[in-house]
Amino acid sequence: MNLIQTNSQKVIKLFLFSLITLLLVSQGAYAQMTGKIAGKVVESTSGTPLVGANVVLLNTSRGASVDRQGNYTISRVKPGSYKIKVTYLGYKEEIIDVTVQSNRTSEINFSLKESTKELENVVVYGQLTRGQAKALNEQKNSSNIRNIVSSEQFQLFPDRNAAETVARIPGISITYDQGEGELVQIRGIGPQYNSLTVNGQRIPAPDPDLGRAVGLDLLSQDLMENIVVTKALTPDIDGDAIGGNINFQMKQAPEDGVVGVNIGGGYNVQHSYYDDFGKDIIDFSALAGRRFFDNKLGILVAGSYYKTNRGSLLKELEYDDLMAGHIFAQHSNDYDVLRERTGINFNTEYKFNQF
Repeated sequence: MNLIQTNSQKVIKLFLFSLITLLLVSQGAYAQMTGKIAGKVVESTSGTPLVGANVVLLNTSRGASVDRQGNYTISRVKPGSYKIKVTYLGYKEEIIDVTVQSNRTSEINFSLKESTKELENVVVYGQLTRGQAKALNEQKNSSNIRNIVSSEQFQLFPDRNAAETVARIPGISITYDQGEGELVQIRGIGPQYNSLTVNGQRIPAPDPDLGRAVGLDLLSQDLMENIVVTKALTPDIDGDAIGGNINFQMKQAPEDGVVGVNIGGGYNVQHSYYDDFGKDIIDFSALAGRRFFDNKLGILVAGSYYKTNRGSLLKELEYDDLMAGHIFAQHSNDYDVLRERTGINFNTEYKFNQF
């Protein structure tokens, strides 16, 4: 009896081993019989990547989405002739014929042009900035409730810090300290119940008196490329935020290189009796970056400096009888506030393979 059971176990093991080997061999043979399509999708005039563009192989179920470097890859395509289409919000779609050969990569690059819409009696030309068009496209294709704003959009406003920039997004409110935005609330939820990240990394709470809340008056919006507000958390986001998550994506080096300088100033007629710090306002930011070694190595350096002086008068009254309105004591405070904010962003990245 034991001999029969032993032989049965050997037969089952041999059968399972043969089945697994057959599956691996057939899968490898199928992979060798198929080809791959890869390439880049960029904007025609500037050459910037169109992140999130949809690449579809017509009459098939194959497709891909463009990554942050502008690359896409469609694998396991049977040999033959196909038509490949690319679509992106605010740009004309493009269709190109492609021939796929087994065990080879067909490189197909796209350069999309901005689209215009002609009505019966009115011609409307799309004037969306390229960066904001990308942000809207990512927002449209998002799997959850998300708002995305690019630097091309929020740099048009005279915001003094990241909190005031985020406050322009729907569903966001902020609190102020000495006339400048500080704490952020998402959909009315207190700042201690939201999570804040920079490039996906959590920002720790610097003030023990505020609990888990993080004041965004420490961050300069001049160093940021995109602001992503997620109002419905997904499994890839930490589950300790009831209100939502705000992710600040820092600037990266583009392929064509970039150099920029922003200088601003002002004069503050403050109402303080003290004037120890002056009344000048200084706003300065600069960045420079480009890619090297066939666009594989990217280096970007950016910096910002902001200085402002504010004065405020605070008058507090104490009543001994609140109903009668008798004043028990009076306190008057005169503030002369100096705020200085310095930021530095040094970003390096290396892409080993193009596809």
